[in-house]
Amino acid sequence: MGSRSEQRPGEGIGLALAKGLQFAFISGLRKYRPISASTVAAAMIAAVKRAEPGHHTYLFDDMQALAKQLTSPNPQ
Repeated sequence: MGSRSEQRPGEGIGLALAKGLQFAFISGLRKYRPISASTVAAAMIAAVKRAEPGHHTYLFDDMQALAKQLTSPNPQ
């Protein structure tokens, strides 16, 4: 989720629905919850700082944890 200069009506409708229904994204659907662009950016920075080689896929909970590491007072 984030602001955009271009208009994407379908994406806007989907985002509004996802925000309103995110409580229903449980169990296997949890990985599809909407996430803010700032959280994604923080997670990317934290992942790069780990300097782990290879290909990595980060889902919702992974990105939340990574972003928290970057923004916590004592990152690990």
